Amino acid sequence: MCPTYGEQIEGVWFDPLPETIASLETDDLRKLQFSQRKAEYVIDVSKRIVSGSLCLEELHDLSDLEVEERLLPIRGIGPWTVQNVLMNGLGRPNLFPVADIGIQKTQSNDTSTCLKNRQKKRWQR
Repeated sequence: MCPTYGEQIEGVWFDPLPETIASLETDDLRKLQFSQRKAEYVIDVSKRIVSGSLCLEELHDLSDLEVEERLLPIRGIGPWTVQNVLMNGLGRPNLFPVADIGIQKTQSNDTSTCLKNRQKKRWQR
């Protein structure tokens, strides 16, 4: 997406601005191999950011639970996305990404919710 809609400065690519993505049609992202749904979700979230109905700066001041409550109602945002926003976007080091399929696959065969919750609690200490 960066080479098509982002900006390159001194050889470094930067992600596209929300205004750029908000102005796109789903077909524009479909050409980049986005599914129809994912293209709709990405454009919708960008439009929310541009309109101010989703303020990313406000997320920094919220608790993990409040961030989750703010983001999960948005179509296309699920637990995996929220966990990644918390860890990577907001720098919250106290999380265990329970929704990450790659991590789930590396665990033992017992990937029950109980096991995941125990691991999550240990990680958050």
